Amino acid sequence: MPDPEAALLRESGEYIELPDTNDAEDFRAARLVVGPMLAILYNNLAACHLKLADSDHQRRRGHLSNACTASSEVLSLEAGNAKALFRRGCARRLLNSFPGAVDDLKAAAAAAPDDKAVAKELALAIRSHQQQTQALASRLGKMFS
Repeated sequence: MPDPEAALLRESGEYIELPDTNDAEDFRAARLVVGPMLAILYNNLAACHLKLADSDHQRRRGHLSNACTASSEVLSLEAGNAKALFRRGCARRLLNSFPGAVDDLKAAAAAAPDDKAVAKELALAIRSHQQQTQALASRLGKMFS
């Protein structure tokens, strides 16, 4: 018996029927259809985790880690996606993973050169990385002096 809900979705254009096969060619064709939607969903998920990290301080690291993971999923589907690079860079900076943050934010700046938020976050990540490096050098200098 046909599913009436699926019929309504088909009519509205919001339903994607994937092939019921294990054929690699059909799978690649389905990925071309579903991939862009997954990228949008993962990008939105990363944005949600970044927002949650601001408000839920007890689970901050978990949300930031999840933002990195979701952004990495976007980048596996769409390499060079500026939003995903920006969001992963922000999350990495907040996790004190400065080299990765700087790399992501430089790539985001190259992909979106007019985005002021990217430029601001990149400057912050570079400054934070320099401060971390100087603090480490100072501690190591005290250990060996």
